[in-house]
Amino acid sequence: MSQSVSRIAAGIRNVNTTTLVWSGTAVLLAFLIILPAAFLVREAFFVPDEVGLIEVIGHYGIDNFISAYTNPLYLRPIFWTVVVAVFVALIGVVVGALMAWAVARTDVPFPNMIRTGVLLSFVTPPFLGAAAWVILAGPRNGWLNQVYRWIIESTDHNVHLFDVFTMPGLVFVMVLYIMPLVFIIALSGLNNISSDLEDASNIAGAGTLSTMARVTLPLVIPALFAGLILRSDDYFQHTGNDRNSRRRARDDHADPLVHAIG
Repeated sequence: MSQSVSRIAAGIRNVNTTTLVWSGTAVLLAFLIILPAAFLVREAFFVPDEVGLIEVIGHYGIDNFISAYTNPLYLRPIFWTVVVAVFVALIGVVVGALMAWAVARTDVPFPNMIRTGVLLSFVTPPFLGAAAWVILAGPRNGWLNQVYRWIIESTDHNVHLFDVFTMPGLVFVMVLYIMPLVFIIALSGLNNISSDLEDASNIAGAGTLSTMARVTLPLVIPALFAGLILRSDDYFQHTGNDRNSRRRARDDHADPLVHAIG
């Protein structure tokens, strides 16, 4: 009996706790990620034929996708959602990349303050940002428009300089909350690139802009491309800003999921 207990105790001591922890983590992640994903895939391809009290009888096919992407009710919102996503992603990548280049490769004043200010948007809730821009740039009662009417001495509330409920206003607000990730990715890529190549370009007679376009930019294109993909995908999930703005504007640019949520 004592020998059996000793063997069990020795076996327990020989167990690799690291392997045990990682195995448990893998099982937990599989349960939390793979199971819901499998359920979504099943429901996406499952077409119900008959709905009973207990069981739903159907078959698998692509009928749901055909119905979703051929329904005129969804085509216009899907089109405008894609348009806004493309503009937001492109502008966010350009602005984020330029800011990262300025911080990493120039003597711009207060680089740490710029870096901190950009990163602060990560801790700002999107709904709070949407409400703030409605207060600032609302066409009738926005503070900026009130100041503008006071300057031009107008009492007409329909006169405004800024309108956050328009397409440019929506793109502007979304870019502010999408650009920081591009900034982080581009800044990391620039910091990992040796400055010797840029120094050699400058010694050879190339200017700052020429060096950026011919040397720096080709080296950080993979990072920028990754940021472009992430930001395009993030727009479809980032419902806080556009949901508030587009719901108040009552336009038809919103994707159906946004309105379905709220």
